[in-house]
Amino acid sequence: MVKFTIILYVIILLSLLPSPSTQLQRFTYQDPQAGLDLIDYDKSNDGTIILRFGKPITQVNGSTMCWDKTIYLRIIHPNASISFFSISNHDIPDFNFCLINGTNNDYTKIWGFDQGLMLLTFHDSSNATTSAIMAFYVLERGFAIAYGGDDSLNSTANINSFNVGTTNGSNDSQTLIQTSTLQELICNVDFDGAGNICMLILTSQYNITNTTSQPTLLKISYLSSGSVTKIGEMKNVNFTNGFNLIPLRFGGYLMTVYQDVTNFGYVLEEDGNVYCNWSLPQPLYLPQHKSGYAVLTNNSIVVVENQNDSIWSITRDDLYRFYGQDNRYNNPIIESTNPIIGSQVNESTRQLLSTFTYPVTLSSSNVSIYQQIIGSNDLLRQRFNGDSSNPLCRLDPNNNKSILIQVLPSTFNEPNSLYYVVIENNFVKRSDSNEALLGVDKNLWTLVAENKQYVYSSKITGIIRLTPDGSNYFLSLSSANRLKFHEQIAADLSSVIPVEDNRLTAADGFEKDMSTGTLQILLPFNIKDTTDLSKKSTDKISQDLNTLLTYKKYSALMDYNTTALIDETYSMTIAHARKVPELWLPTLMILVISTSTNMAFSFMITVHEIGKNPKFNKWFSEYGHFLPLLTIISTGHIEALNVLTSKFGMLEIFSTTFSKTAEKTIFIVGILGLIIGEIPQFIIQVGTLFDEKRYFGV
Repeated sequence: MVKFTIILYVIILLSLLPSPSTQLQRFTYQDPQAGLDLIDYDKSNDGTIILRFGKPITQVNGSTMCWDKTIYLRIIHPNASISFFSISNHDIPDFNFCLINGTNNDYTKIWGFDQGLMLLTFHDSSNATTSAIMAFYVLERGFAIAYGGDDSLNSTANINSFNVGTTNGSNDSQTLIQTSTLQELICNVDFDGAGNICMLILTSQYNITNTTSQPTLLKISYLSSGSVTKIGEMKNVNFTNGFNLIPLRFGGYLMTVYQDVTNFGYVLEEDGNVYCNWSLPQPLYLPQHKSGYAVLTNNSIVVVENQNDSIWSITRDDLYRFYGQDNRYNNPIIESTNPIIGSQVNESTRQLLSTFTYPVTLSSSNVSIYQQIIGSNDLLRQRFNGDSSNPLCRLDPNNNKSILIQVLPSTFNEPNSLYYVVIENNFVKRSDSNEALLGVDKNLWTLVAENKQYVYSSKITGIIRLTPDGSNYFLSLSSANRLKFHEQIAADLSSVIPVEDNRLTAADGFEKDMSTGTLQILLPFNIKDTTDLSKKSTDKISQDLNTLLTYKKYSALMDYNTTALIDETYSMTIAHARKVPELWLPTLMILVISTSTNMAFSFMITVHEIGKNPKFNKWFSEYGHFLPLLTIISTGHIEALNVLTSKFGMLEIFSTTFSKTAEKTIFIVGILGLIIGEIPQFIIQVGTLFDEKRYFGV
């Protein structure tokens, strides 16, 4: 016997569409390739169904024995859309596409996982002696291969080993138990957070001293480390005919009993007792290579049947749930969330809470919040992992079953938009077993942002700074490519914030900043105003961008080649505001000199008029309480004193008379104020404008 090797191919599938809770019910589709056989099928954790078809090329007595080497894949997404593609350029040996002796299966097998991935396994030798093999998804970002059989060249004993090898960073496999002859095995994650479960169908008792040939169903529970925690026998399963046993996420098992094309379905309790029939027709006729079925994560079953040469039907129905009847997270160990599914949120929502049925600890996977974008890829708003050192995620100090997740101020910033929270598997672990727990798939924990009206703010020009590496890259570009980079970073920022593309645009030029001791590039951007108060104001856009910069490593800024080069330590600055340090002293001097001059002469004029001008003195005796306020106002412009002689509204309070000396003094001080105040300010403004043109010139 030749030692058996498995080569793994991971194939990246087309992007999977959302809504695993969408019910397929029943529909038909026409395959573009007529005359195909359904050879294999599986499902992904998000509810996607994967079908592998083949074109028959060899038949014996009317039965197909081999198929063409082209792998025809049909991906049925949870929203009932279908993707068609095929793989013909591969090096899989031909015999993998022919029936294994004595079975209805070929040597090739597909396994559905998550994150848009599937696994394709095949043999490199047709003399393999391993009697059973199964790949299954494990929660710590990987998969495991369980297999049994005798790999020894000279072994004659009727004892085989059952092994599990994982792909989570170790190439080691664990031998869990020595068994008698292994007919078949079924493995899956223990959705209760206690590790994994494998069920072994044996042709003799697992107790070696008992030599009876009665088939036995052995249930083995074990941790990811390989430690066996429990071994039990399911004694109530009928082995009279062929059967298949599938663990259900919400408790129990689906057992299908078949003879030729006739199939019966039963839902079993944990101990193997029949609880009820499935709700599909009993019996259900499923012709070989023209039909199949898969059980999804939400305890529903999908049946695929051929109607004619190219028409296939898809039927979906629900299976019984032993617990979690109202659970809409497809996760039996999530007790509750706050906010609940469908709740309204807004920019002031600062925290999410997820409560599990067991005490948990934080682990290494991510929790993310996305904004759903119709007709395009959904937009990541924030993402961080459960690392215990992460300040944005922590255990509830009052409840070790709950996780507190901080929400960034820029996350729920798009009114009337739909958001959803994704908790990856292994974001938390069960405390007592240290086993990774299931998370929450996309479009299940959905939230809706409230409507909002913004306050108008005028257009602004803001500046961001590139990192040293980003600056070196920018300077290495040609003038034309610098402009393209500048425009692309504006477009990418518009996507991340988000804001309409035409409102945040690249302004002309750039500046070299040496204030940090390292050459860094400053890039200006224009943010246009809008009179539509349902749209973000320029101030709000600037605030959101600064929040994203502050939490750059947790945001979608890291997902773009351009925005990843922005220096997060430099908040977006209004263009002229960065000049404040160098303008502060001259501006202060102008202010002090002009106000002091006006105040001094205003005081001297009023004192002179009270003592030397009888008319003013009479006015002062009646309205003197008004004079201190007017004196203070005149510190800005001494001409404000003229309001006392303006006869405004024919009121007596505005009808006094200044002497010729006072009038001349007010005029001269006004001219002086223009020289020492207004003109210098104008010069500074013009100089600043030319300075901007010089620095930001192309």
